[in-house]
Amino acid sequence: MEPKQEDTKGDLGGSSTGLASPPLETRMLKMEENQAENKGIDNPRLQDSLQAVILQLQALATIMGRSHLAQNPSTNLYRLRKGVLRLINFQNPETRIVGLVGNTGVGKSSVINSILGGNSLARTNDDIDACTCVIVEYHGVDEKHRQPYTVEVDYMDRKEMREYLEHHLRSYRQWYFELERPKMTRIKDEDWIPADDADDLNGSEDGDEVKLTSNEIVNLQKAQQSTQEAFKALFKGSDEPTLKDLVRDDSHEAESEILDTLMAKAIRGLANRPGGEEAILYTEASDGVQECRELLDLLTTDSRGDTPAVWPFIKLIRVYLDAPILQNGLVLADMPGLRDLNYARQEATERYIKKQCHVLGFVTRISRCLTDETIEEINWKTWTELPAIVIATRADEVGGTGSDRGDPIIDQVLRDLDVRIKQVKDEAARACSSMRKAQGFEKGDLAEKWDDLKKEEGNLEFLKKKAQVDYRNSKTTTGMAVMPSRKDMKVFCVGNNDYLTNCNGDSEQEQAYVELSGIPQLRAYCQSIPAEAQMRQLATFFRLNVPSAIASVTLWASGAFDGEQKAKATDISELLGKVEVDLVSHFKSNHGGLVGSTRAELQRLFERRIGGVIDAFRSEWEARCTELCSEWVQWPCGSFAAACRKHGVHSTQTYGDCNWNVQLIEPTCEKVNDAWDEFMHCLKQQQDGIAKEITEKIQQICAPLQRDPGLTHSSRTGLLKSMQFREAMIIDVFHRTFEEAFREAKIVKDNMINFKKNRTAIITKYMLSAYQFANSQRGKGCDSRRKRHMEDHIKPGSSNNSGVIGNYKVLSQNSWSHALKSHFKRLKQKVAEVVDQQVLDLQGVAAEQGKMPEAFGDTKTAGEVMEQLKVIEGTLNHAQESLREIASNRK
Repeated sequence: MEPKQEDTKGDLGGSSTGLASPPLETRMLKMEENQAENKGIDNPRLQDSLQAVILQLQALATIMGRSHLAQNPSTNLYRLRKGVLRLINFQNPETRIVGLVGNTGVGKSSVINSILGGNSLARTNDDIDACTCVIVEYHGVDEKHRQPYTVEVDYMDRKEMREYLEHHLRSYRQWYFELERPKMTRIKDEDWIPADDADDLNGSEDGDEVKLTSNEIVNLQKAQQSTQEAFKALFKGSDEPTLKDLVRDDSHEAESEILDTLMAKAIRGLANRPGGEEAILYTEASDGVQECRELLDLLTTDSRGDTPAVWPFIKLIRVYLDAPILQNGLVLADMPGLRDLNYARQEATERYIKKQCHVLGFVTRISRCLTDETIEEINWKTWTELPAIVIATRADEVGGTGSDRGDPIIDQVLRDLDVRIKQVKDEAARACSSMRKAQGFEKGDLAEKWDDLKKEEGNLEFLKKKAQVDYRNSKTTTGMAVMPSRKDMKVFCVGNNDYLTNCNGDSEQEQAYVELSGIPQLRAYCQSIPAEAQMRQLATFFRLNVPSAIASVTLWASGAFDGEQKAKATDISELLGKVEVDLVSHFKSNHGGLVGSTRAELQRLFERRIGGVIDAFRSEWEARCTELCSEWVQWPCGSFAAACRKHGVHSTQTYGDCNWNVQLIEPTCEKVNDAWDEFMHCLKQQQDGIAKEITEKIQQICAPLQRDPGLTHSSRTGLLKSMQFREAMIIDVFHRTFEEAFREAKIVKDNMINFKKNRTAIITKYMLSAYQFANSQRGKGCDSRRKRHMEDHIKPGSSNNSGVIGNYKVLSQNSWSHALKSHFKRLKQKVAEVVDQQVLDLQGVAAEQGKMPEAFGDTKTAGEVMEQLKVIEGTLNHAQESLREIASNRK
């Protein structure tokens, strides 16, 4: 029986379709931000409380600003008002980076554009070329970047530029000397080894294993193509190197000379880039999206004409946008496809994923996502504990009839919809034909009927597409859920085309397509990622920042009304001066301060626990490494060269499967892993003990304040209260630093003991230079040079060389030290800010000889300030209560 036409007229959710969908208006959300309403920091009640506190702080700043004292930068009131103004400009500095990674052409940049709400800043080019050649971060505008569009570029320094060119040059020369030249001269497969080494292969059963494998050939060809593209982009006109320029000699000395020439040409080409030749950081702001897009195109594409491209020497691009979704701390990172990069870029991208990303998004086409090995490959290489999601693109690209889906239920639904669509189309065609002949009211009625039929046709087409999309999305998510490596990953099936086509529309059908695209759900998830950090930051604002400011301003204002303080102000200057000295000495001093001593203790902890276990087994470990190296240098020339070519991973009939890097580290890998467990336990103990140490130091500093009879009751109470807040603030920033230290420790541990496919592993990076040297050796005596260099690299005892184990230890310690340096630099700055605030309070109470407290000079303002502080305290109490209730409901 044919379905009745009137069953679905004007209704996208008619039950007669076989799809149990609620009416459109209950299914579609205008803005996906509404999904997050009443949750976390976006809760309206919480936002109202925040705004109420800020409005009262603005009123306080206005009152303070009316005083003549606030016009003088040397007064305490001026500095206090400046602190209140900083609170008024409260922004959540906590950011969380969602890194998107995947192969070229899967739609990473399109996903970025959709998450940004349809903004087409990220370059897309589907299958043709890799559009993302460097990492591009998308941030929300902030205090330093106020214009709607700001682009910041981190350029490579000279050392990094040389390393970049060196990697490319070596890849190109290896392709030529090991693949192209033998092909050109028609050398037989068994003679692909340099002629002077061929005799070493005679009679060797490993002769077949030294030939280039199919994977090596593909990798060499890809590396050569990557080098050609980079050099073509960098060098224009007569500067562009020819094949002869790059391979004119196969000696190591010639390679160094060629590299010097390339470097000189590259530096000359920097003159025309944004910022000029010497720039390391370049910033450009604009008001319009077109200007921003043009700058990004300039930075990320090959130039047209004789101007060298900019992208090869860029490390990172940051784009600051006035996009609502980015305003709560979300940062989107568009990363290059790892398979499109040379070794140096791959290592930098993998290091970025480990150190910077908070969530990793694997982007893949929905048609291939279940068989796409990129997800497991990247997971294996980066080895992170990051939350991960899968974004399956092109979910909106479905077949015509859908009758080949293979599921009888969905097939029947789609066939029924096809029948009904044809019926409506035929009736619309008849109405259109009749309309041409009709006149007057009849023509108007027919036009209205035709319009209704076309709407119904659109509704039916949507239902058909929804059935197809929902069916495939369900199969995809179910398939992912049963895969052991992906079962814990959230899956988002998205259709960028449907979203970008309809996101600016207001009609029900356009919003239906927006919802079907899956982008609103992905956007809502991305918005939720910074939520926990933002709630924590807001809690600190309500619990510490504002109360400490209130305490400081109260202390200043009370000086105008405390007659006892006026009489004793000059008498307590020496006491408060000593408290100030002790406070600075304990927390701000470069020598003996808590920040420096804590960092030094964490460095010593690493040296004792991790370095200690290396030292304990160093003799037998070095002996084993020396023994291994002595075995390797006995390999036939061709087998040794092949192993170096494959970075130590090789298989022969004689020696079996070998992985030199693994063999070097394995002897004590388990012991190092156990040492790391002890180290992490000790690090936790340090974190647990730091609060007690800070409290003890503050109590020691405050002891004279509690005992000295010269201090008035109100001054003593005010100073002790402000000290309590500063103590809590110092503990808070220390705990945040320890959290970062734990994350860094996991990365360093991973780089020390996870060395199989980890480009950032310490042993991988150390051995790389030995393999690269070996691969650059050709001609007479190359075998002996390769092996001699390998022995010098691995065995201890040679001049200025502590061998592989000594260097492994030093590189590990340096890695930990470097990680601590950046985090403790920020900690030092934060602690200094807190100490300076408390010093200001002390100086406000301790008047100079013969002078009264500063507030005594403007008692009118001081009285108004005291009244406003009472209002702020009430508003703050209400805000804190709202925060507690919302935080409790989120658990």
